[in-house]
Amino acid sequence: MKRRTSIIHLTAAALLLTGRLVVGAPASATMAERAARGWLRSDSRPLHAVMASKLGAARTFHNESGDAIYHVISLSPSGFVVVSADDLLEPIVAFSATGTFDASEESPLFSLLQRDLAGRILAVQGKQKERLSAGAARQMNRLALGNVSRWGRILEMADDGGMQRMQLTSVSDVRVAPLVQSTWGQSTVAGLTCYNYYTPNNYLAGCVATMMSQLMRYHEWPVSGVGTSSYTIWVDGVPSSEALRGGDGSGGAYNWATMPLTPGGSITLAERQMIGSLVHDAATSVGMDFTASGSGASTWDAANQLVSRFGYSKAIKGYNSGGNIGAGLTGMINPNLNAGMPVMIAIRRTGGGHAVVVDGYGYQGATLYHHVNMGWSGLDNAWYNLPDIDAYYHYTSIDTCVYNIFTQGGGEIISGRVTDTNGVPVSGLTISAENGGSPLTDVTDASGLYAIVHAQASSTYTVSVTDLAYAPTNRSVLVGLSSHYVAVSGNRDGIDFELKPGNANPPVLSGVVNKAAQVGTLLTVAVSASDADGPVPALSAPVRPATSLFTDNTDGTGSLSWTPQVSDIGDHPLRVVATDGVYSDSRDASIHVSSFALTSPLHSTVMRAGDTVEVSWTGAWALEAADLSIWKNGAWVGDLTNGVLSPTEDMSVAITLPGDLKPGDYYDIRVTDSSAPQDFAQSELLSLRGGGLTWLLLLLD
Repeated sequence: MKRRTSIIHLTAAALLLTGRLVVGAPASATMAERAARGWLRSDSRPLHAVMASKLGAARTFHNESGDAIYHVISLSPSGFVVVSADDLLEPIVAFSATGTFDASEESPLFSLLQRDLAGRILAVQGKQKERLSAGAARQMNRLALGNVSRWGRILEMADDGGMQRMQLTSVSDVRVAPLVQSTWGQSTVAGLTCYNYYTPNNYLAGCVATMMSQLMRYHEWPVSGVGTSSYTIWVDGVPSSEALRGGDGSGGAYNWATMPLTPGGSITLAERQMIGSLVHDAATSVGMDFTASGSGASTWDAANQLVSRFGYSKAIKGYNSGGNIGAGLTGMINPNLNAGMPVMIAIRRTGGGHAVVVDGYGYQGATLYHHVNMGWSGLDNAWYNLPDIDAYYHYTSIDTCVYNIFTQGGGEIISGRVTDTNGVPVSGLTISAENGGSPLTDVTDASGLYAIVHAQASSTYTVSVTDLAYAPTNRSVLVGLSSHYVAVSGNRDGIDFELKPGNANPPVLSGVVNKAAQVGTLLTVAVSASDADGPVPALSAPVRPATSLFTDNTDGTGSLSWTPQVSDIGDHPLRVVATDGVYSDSRDASIHVSSFALTSPLHSTVMRAGDTVEVSWTGAWALEAADLSIWKNGAWVGDLTNGVLSPTEDMSVAITLPGDLKPGDYYDIRVTDSSAPQDFAQSELLSLRGGGLTWLLLLLD
């Protein structure tokens, strides 16, 4: 297989250019087993599903002509993998970590697989026999080559030698985890009537009723009573009039809390009756045709009754004239799932069909899977590679999708994903959409997804992302109009943004240093901030003296003004903050207030150990007694006057510097009021330089 895969890669470009069709080959049961083994080795938790690793033998299923169309590999103790039977098709069609595969026509998954895979096989085999245009052939080749390449990779993984390489490249990306947590069915729970509690003769409720009920349980809507209107139902082919029950038997509101999501053996009678009432009313509203072997109704009627009877504001019926909805399907489904809104689809089968809920999606490698709640008591719930069929594939498996199911409001949905330049999703960003009216907004989730709901149909919106951490960006989006019975929606999906860094550096503050202030004298502290790539920083001083004033000049500069009073003598903390909206810089300093200030020595004076220093001060207050001391690195070293000094009238005294000051340390001289130790003035710092001392202006202006 390695050699064949290499040949495919080498000839891909030539095939795309010439229009020659890629020739596929059937995938045998043995090949399917190898593919399942390799796929599980590449990712044992695809889309977060914890898969069992013990594989059973492949079971092959055929079309009406007896041709193999897919294989099911059961896992032990539970779960299964569905592998296609042709290497031109996606290898892994569906998978489930729970339950066992039910190969009966009553099973929605079996019905979908039988019709879908029969159609896919017929399409690729039939097209190889047709003479297609070069454009059509190139389109088929692009799809086929991708599938063949995936076959090659997982088959290589079946051998231990490929494991290390593949584990590095296999990625599961759950975009929307399954929304609907209920695992409801059509009949009993633990042998007790439940979903069929109130159906005629306790017949099966029907897949349409189960689908509607699970969706209503998810939304917990309606919130008010539904009344007791009567509808025509059919029981064994005989028409009958049946009234709605509501939650109390008289048309009242349903009690959602009395409807367990995963009923089991401990379910109470009240819970069975409440669930049974909801399912009964759903079945009745759509005119269910009840029989002993199964019950059926129209998905279209389900959409109609959600609006007309159960109080939903909107439910659009997507349809393609009886054919497969095709490429428009994801445009109906994904925007709704991004908005947290499950959708309903109808699956064709021989002699009828099934209705199921699609409630999640994600990518396993390059393959898109949707999570389908089959309404089969959780047994067949699976991740499925839904058919995305273009005009060259003519078969039908999914012919209806009911989407844009709103409980309130209406309109369309604009959705997409936001990532950075490395492809990493960005959460917590506000996305806005404007068309001249009030803006619509949403916030990206952990997967980077957003969904703006209630957008006006047939209107152009500017969708933008504005965040100071990223360069601003926007896109113009023309919203369509979702209408009944057409194969495309008015929703707009894939409105993605790749954000480039717009502000990667924090602002830098300067000027926030310790200051000395004198009673009665105006102090001005000028600060500034710069930012290499952001906007002009905003300045503030959240911590400052209570009577001070801080002014942001809005140009990157600011100032604090303060005239301290006698009551302010002492130390006051100061904190200045600069922010650019994303990053910030915060600096702390201290303002010391005294009633006097030192005027000498000056910072430019060079002194040597043992020299005499003249210490002078000025102020409105004449010291009666003062202490002169020397401090090192903010700690007291010793007194310089051997006791209390009685200052002279000119407030000056000569002192001799000690001779044991050490290089590398910082010193200052302080004059302190002996009767008020908190009232002191300090000199500039001095530092020993080459055997001498240099006064440095660091603390005082």
